Amino acid sequence: MSLLRWTLCSAIAFSACLGVAHAQSYQRIGTIPIPGQPLEQFDISWVDPTTETYFLADRSNAALDIFNAATGTLVARVPGFAGFNKAKGTDVAGPDGVVVVGDEAWVGDGNSTVKVVDLNLNQVVDVVSTGGKKRADELAYDPRHHVIAIANDADSPPFISLISTVHTNRHVVKKIPFPAATNGIEQTVWNPNTGFFYTSIPQVGGYPDNGAIAVTDPVSGTVLTNFPVEKCQPAGLALGPNNTLFVGCGSASVVNKDPPQVLVLNAANGDLVDRFTSFGGADEVWFNPGDRNFYVAANGNPTGGVLGIVSTTSNSVVGTVPTSKGSHSVAADPVNNHVFVPLPANPSDPQCLAGCVGIYGLK
Repeated sequence: MSLLRWTLCSAIAFSACLGVAHAQSYQRIGTIPIPGQPLEQFDISWVDPTTETYFLADRSNAALDIFNAATGTLVARVPGFAGFNKAKGTDVAGPDGVVVVGDEAWVGDGNSTVKVVDLNLNQVVDVVSTGGKKRADELAYDPRHHVIAIANDADSPPFISLISTVHTNRHVVKKIPFPAATNGIEQTVWNPNTGFFYTSIPQVGGYPDNGAIAVTDPVSGTVLTNFPVEKCQPAGLALGPNNTLFVGCGSASVVNKDPPQVLVLNAANGDLVDRFTSFGGADEVWFNPGDRNFYVAANGNPTGGVLGIVSTTSNSVVGTVPTSKGSHSVAADPVNNHVFVPLPANPSDPQCLAGCVGIYGLK
């Protein structure tokens, strides 16, 4: 073979390799079927990176579904939750929020309780009441002070309960009312950089354009400050790199018809760091340290539900994958970078006729 021909062939091969690399895109790469009742109603997703376990609050089956995130298989189902009753609605449905505390899963339920699941036994071993009338919803864990914060978002007024997770004395330490939160309370996260809880407040004082991120001291149980967030209705919330907060905006501005968006805020002072307008109408958001991406379950996106992907490396949107109007839940495994999005039953999807969990990634 001549040198010229070898060079041309090598260049073609190299270009082909580059072409394959650049052709990779985010897409659904797997599907986990859900047994039992068709998956129509569900809530929060959660991944425990230590055990590579994915958890889904499965309201259709009134259970916490537990999956091996490495193999993408259902390994256990913990019953005993409120489930979903169409006549009563989601305000009293459950399970709701999920967080892992050591070898336990703490799960909000529709009857204003938190159920403690022993993950060695895969059964409920304790129940803590938050004393409300409706669901105990989304929650976060402070491992420094052994406290969870969980919101009764549908009560009037909504409130957050701080609960001790100490095995021998699980109890409500303090209730914090949010009378100005006129459209409920959404996701809370704990920030190890400050030691505080941060909570999405979609609407303040009845004005749809005015939301906030509330900052709460878990020791004193007091709200230290509120970061104003305008034209967003904060819903999903995730802690990102460099002490940033990623905010999933629940809707565009009702008054000014602003475009859909997701925001990045400075957790120290609430200042706007970045804004992305490729999608919106978000519920749960998730930061994956494995690939340094934020994932957005934008089920209310105006052009249709999507999984939105924002890279913190390039500070840009790197993917949008169609999901469904009901797909408001997302979590990612940082070991294999697989992203889990529950999909409601879909008669036009042969792999998801009775509902499923879609696995997303680069392919």
